Amino acid sequence: MFEDLEMPERIIKVGTAVLQAFAIVVTAFYASRGLRAWRGQLIGKRKFEVAEEILVGAHKAKANLAFVRNPVTFTKPGATPRDTYNVTFERLQQISSELAEFEKTRVLADVHIGSEAAQVISAILQNFHDVAASARLPLLHVDNPFPMDEHERKAESDRRNAWEFTIWGSANDELTQAVDKGISRLEVLCRPYLKAASWPHRFWIWLRNNGRTS
Repeated sequence: MFEDLEMPERIIKVGTAVLQAFAIVVTAFYASRGLRAWRGQLIGKRKFEVAEEILVGAHKAKANLAFVRNPVTFTKPGATPRDTYNVTFERLQQISSELAEFEKTRVLADVHIGSEAAQVISAILQNFHDVAASARLPLLHVDNPFPMDEHERKAESDRRNAWEFTIWGSANDELTQAVDKGISRLEVLCRPYLKAASWPHRFWIWLRNNGRTS
């Protein structure tokens, strides 16, 4: 008789334990699912921010390259050719912090967007190195007289013209086109991450860019 009374009690205890275990499993499942969703949102937000930094930095780089290569040097009266070439280095120094920021963006691009984006940024930055190298070469030869031999004189003139074309160039020369091409490629690579951002985050970015929030 007592055994008959103990049986339902044991069933209730076992059933309660099973329900508790099931509740723990269900809670853990939804907690894990929520954690993965939260983590995915954070990663997506970070990728959006990096993509935005890349495109802003690329367009700044384009503007800075035009600034560095502006043929109007505003040198003082009586300035020497050496002073004219030194203007390039003075301008590069003025934008050095922005170039450093863009270099940092290259590392972020490699981690969050992909190696191709990082390579494109490196190619854009290389244009600044090419301009600096071309400005350094005339400084080594600016005080040297032109050769007397006609062929050597022409070769020296062509060499200096090539340096100066890289230093100052024109509004749509090879370096400018290379930067434009790089920016177009970065826009293609970054666009999916910009579109993937949730609308609240995009709205917050809009507010931030328009000075409505800190």
